Amino acid sequence: MDAVTRRHLDDFLQARLRERTGDTVAKERATLLAFFGWCARRGYVAAAPTDGMVAVKKGGNGSKFQALAQVEATLARGGLAPAAAAALWDWLYLSPAEIAGLLALVKSRARREVSHVLHAVPAYTGMRRGEVLRLTWGDVEFDRDAVVARSRKQSRQEAETARRIDLHPELKAILLDWRAKRPRGQFVVCDEGTLGPLARHQAVDRFGQPLRGTPWAIPGCGDRLKVGFHTLRHSFASNLAAAGVDARVIDEFMGHQTVAMRKRYSHCFPSARRSAIATFSLAAPAAPATVSECEVVESSGERGRR
Repeated sequence: MDAVTRRHLDDFLQARLRERTGDTVAKERATLLAFFGWCARRGYVAAAPTDGMVAVKKGGNGSKFQALAQVEATLARGGLAPAAAAALWDWLYLSPAEIAGLLALVKSRARREVSHVLHAVPAYTGMRRGEVLRLTWGDVEFDRDAVVARSRKQSRQEAETARRIDLHPELKAILLDWRAKRPRGQFVVCDEGTLGPLARHQAVDRFGQPLRGTPWAIPGCGDRLKVGFHTLRHSFASNLAAAGVDARVIDEFMGHQTVAMRKRYSHCFPSARRSAIATFSLAAPAAPATVSECEVVESSGERGRR
């Protein structure tokens, strides 16, 4: 702890701002202030390195989401440091066709069948990684065509919050097939021959394995991939918005509780916004022509009316 300096913390916050919204990073800054203040009071450090730490501006949509073609075009222009280039993929969202191709690739290359489920569930529901790992068969309501996502993210308390998401027919077929192969156990996401849920590091490994060595891997960045659980979550919300789904429905599916969270996805499809604007006209209609205003003219042997 006594090796941490204010410069370290400032650099950390700036790096986080490239990945998260200002509101989120401001909360992380407050956590650092509280932690190192406690360390100083207890005598664990001579002085809190948070003194004078850079402030974080809240507000704004904090969104830098880009489509696959946009990210590739930005990288093609060059001039980015390796870390900055890799960070662009954190804001990627995919179209339905791109996700379909991704799921097909995962299914064909996965060493464990659970890898396909790890991709399919967030792709069709927008669930977070923790919610996917906590998902039980009791949360999958096949008879009601719904799936229940359970999270502690919003409440910040021990008690879980729950929201119900419509079960897509394609995901329903995937899960019914998966359940038939896993007749025992409570958790949806688990390895063959086990009953307990996957640990976080296991989920990351199972998720990434089918994509390593493919164009979805970031060159020169080890095992880092262009897509993650968050990519599928962002894509789910963005594609719903593009399809014209009511923002309140998207909020309910995603578990959004603030306008700022909703705005993160509203910019992803400017063409959809433009078509919405073009649905009405304020121009005064042209007055209909009358007979008295018409003049018959004759030129070059042809008759015309103007």
